[in-house]
Amino acid sequence: MLSLHRIALFGLVISRHASVIARVLSYELTLEERAGDSVGIGIVYRSDDPVSAGNADDARSRHILTAGSSPDYVQRDLTLCVAEENDKTTILINLRSAEAERIRFSSRLLTLATLIR
Repeated sequence: MLSLHRIALFGLVISRHASVIARVLSYELTLEERAGDSVGIGIVYRSDDPVSAGNADDARSRHILTAGSSPDYVQRDLTLCVAEENDKTTILINLRSAEAERIRFSSRLLTLATLIR
């Protein structure tokens, strides 16, 4: 059973979004073979820190799932976003970014998410 041992999410509504992200990770088909028994989630980018801008590219080259709290990030090049729209939590997935990161989401999750191609 996969467990999350640390969650540190910048800019997210922690209680709701952290639980949604944890659930989304359970639909990533290669996560357990790539990560083992536990997963740590850390911050690699902050919009107010220009030095961290290259971290998404570095994460992608290492096949690490990139996620953000803004739909704009997913429109540009991150893979996953959990956001609020009209008081409803939504999941956005950039399929090209997911492919570049070698992330494979189950079809069950893809039917729930807004997909960016």
